[in-house]
Amino acid sequence: MALGPTSRGECLRALVPPASGRVVQGWGFHYSPVFADSRYHPGVDIALEAGDRVRAALGGIVAEASTTPWFGGQVRISHGFGVETVYAHLGTVLVHEGQEVQTGEVVGLAGPPGLTEADLGVHLHYEIRVEGDSIDPEPYLGG
Repeated sequence: MALGPTSRGECLRALVPPASGRVVQGWGFHYSPVFADSRYHPGVDIALEAGDRVRAALGGIVAEASTTPWFGGQVRISHGFGVETVYAHLGTVLVHEGQEVQTGEVVGLAGPPGLTEADLGVHLHYEIRVEGDSIDPEPYLGG
């Protein structure tokens, strides 16, 4: 039986891309046409097609599974050692809070985004958080 990561560094090194697609908006400050101002974007946005599968970047426990008008379907997974990943603007959430998921398991399907990023069309908003603070996910997307 394979053991999971045993440190924060191992968690981060074990992350796999949650979906295949082109990054259409990066991490950091950007102009938001929805709000007509510049604001902090704590993740990356990956262009997808409706129905594309979004997979857990690492095994863990689903800490949140919800749907709101602002963020669409959203899943937050706790991986231990203060590491969490967030998957937002999903059309369909396929997991529930408290559920254990494995690396690569489908957690949702791409669909219409929530209002905060409606201008981007169908996409995945993906975040990596360490002790609650977001870090740039792009280095962990491979390629």
